[in-house]
Amino acid sequence: MVDDSGRVVASIPTFFRVDDLQHPFSVAVDESARVLRLVPNMDPSAATPVPVSERITLDDVAAPQDKQERDDRALDDFQQQLGITSAITAIVAAIIGGAIGCAIGIIPGTAALVIPFLGLAGPVAGCIGGALIVAPVVALAGTIVVGGGALVVLGIQHLNTINSPFVAPEPTA
Repeated sequence: MVDDSGRVVASIPTFFRVDDLQHPFSVAVDESARVLRLVPNMDPSAATPVPVSERITLDDVAAPQDKQERDDRALDDFQQQLGITSAITAIVAAIIGGAIGCAIGIIPGTAALVIPFLGLAGPVAGCIGGALIVAPVVALAGTIVVGGGALVVLGIQHLNTINSPFVAPEPTA
């Protein structure tokens, strides 16, 4: 890109790289000198090899560098996954327990309908009372049952990780 005096103010490369080859663009500027068209040339005969010094290398930056770092990550993963599993289980079990408790609590609450001045307060109070009693019990039971299973599965995964031989990442050139 040039300014009105003809001085270059910006430029872009007229090639692109795929793997280890550099392919040219066919460059065309329209008659208004405002539109640049770049057409890729994928012809293998027009491609040139990229010098080794300019090749992009990818490093595995997330790979643990030593056994202690790998084991620490495994423990963090274990704790995080067990916590998430337990929390989700407790919430779902509490909702299910609340629904069951409400259904059970409506039964004695409905018997209160024979008292004329209570109206619908009996079934509503029975539903709320039943939910408050049953929901925490079911939430605790669900957390023990599902959380216990998750503890076993995640514990095995953690032990397999820390007891496996550590393979250091390959150094890059």
